[in-house]
Amino acid sequence: MTGRHLEQGRPGPETQGGGNMCEAHAFVLQDDREVKLLESVDELEVNGEEIRLVNIFGEQKIIKGKLKRYHNSERKILLEPIQ
Repeated sequence: MTGRHLEQGRPGPETQGGGNMCEAHAFVLQDDREVKLLESVDELEVNGEEIRLVNIFGEQKIIKGKLKRYHNSERKILLEPIQ
């Protein structure tokens, strides 16, 4: 176990699924296109109109938006910004 996962007392991504990463990637809709916002998302928290994403490396993004779609088999989170 390494990094944040060790501190939280749970296995890291390198020990799950034979070493394959299983985290989703976050995209945001911009001009009818899906633009990658953050890779390897481990946590997603919705607080009103704010969405906080944290990846396995501890990188964090906060956007004002709403969850449009989550597709598990594609490991894809799609967000729609709120103006």
